[in-house]
Amino acid sequence: MVKMIHVADVHFDSTFGMLEVHKSEMRRRETRDSFREMINYAKSECIDLMLLAGDIFESDYVSRETAEMLKEAFASIPECRIVIAPGNHDPYNDTSVYKKVKFPENVYIFTSEDVKSFDFPEINCTVYGYAFTSAYMETSPVCGMNPTDPSRVNILLAHADLTSPIARKCPMTPRDIERAGFDYTALGHIHNTDGIHETPSGKYYAYSGCFEGRDFGETGKKGAIAARIDKNEGKLSFEADFVYFSKRTYETRRVDITGCENTAQIVEKLKAFVKEEGYNENTALKIVLEGFTDPLMKIFPAHIAEQISGLFTMVVADETLPLYDCAYLETDPSVKGAFFDKIRPLLDSPDPETRKTAALALRYGLTALSGADPVDFS
Repeated sequence: MVKMIHVADVHFDSTFGMLEVHKSEMRRRETRDSFREMINYAKSECIDLMLLAGDIFESDYVSRETAEMLKEAFASIPECRIVIAPGNHDPYNDTSVYKKVKFPENVYIFTSEDVKSFDFPEINCTVYGYAFTSAYMETSPVCGMNPTDPSRVNILLAHADLTSPIARKCPMTPRDIERAGFDYTALGHIHNTDGIHETPSGKYYAYSGCFEGRDFGETGKKGAIAARIDKNEGKLSFEADFVYFSKRTYETRRVDITGCENTAQIVEKLKAFVKEEGYNENTALKIVLEGFTDPLMKIFPAHIAEQISGLFTMVVADETLPLYDCAYLETDPSVKGAFFDKIRPLLDSPDPETRKTAALALRYGLTALSGADPVDFS
């Protein structure tokens, strides 16, 4: 049996640009700490094979500290075979960290856009893979190939994009994976995993997702896939679990504030929501306000966010819609009624984006016509 761990998209030394400077540096340190914990897990669980499916580094920002940490971490688990397939953010070329740093002997790195393999007969396993050598790879090098020895546990390590056949970051499809016939395809590039998939012929593939969330597009707990895979007389057995290592989680939630009459009531509702959900200092939280509000009520998202404490970071976005007395506006003889008459067809549009834009335009217009200052509600 091969005990393996599949990791991808660590993005060491990311800028974490949406955060304050000190929190950005904190997140870079935490990413290194999380990776050390994963190394300790590999050591304690006697992992045979570590698969790193690309974008381990941000090549434009990688630091000497990170490179040295990684060398020491890999050297601390000499019995574990570590295989790396460089991705579009850390391509293998003359300036890459993979070429500049001398990694321990238990580290194996793909260096070509052509599929190559590393054979580990002592664990009856062969790992196939390739490297990005630039930021783009227009076609998949895997199409039309198959493992050389079907009796082995055959793994494909691939930084690839299964979301679009015209992607420029190595487009690949589930059908390509099925045809290739690898027992497990360890994927990188997509940061939110959708679980482990089984092909019609009984093979497996998965994105492990990113290792640490970096923004609100990467929500939930993050980590790696730990798997046990074996092949006996051609029969494959496969078991896998997600193991979480992330220090922080990013979450995006929507809260209906219909009925709130002022900022204080909104803040109290959000505080109660945060407490009820159990979010804490390890949570980066984005709350999207929705529902219907008084057309003249001003909502200042940044000010509201500042009132919510106990979180790692807090962002508020306003997507509420104004609640108007349409019957009154339809008969209003003033310019307000005329303005509403012009907007009304757009409010009834079958397109939700048109309705949203029309509602915001109505709010702006009626606010101005009421003598108040228009506010940026976006």
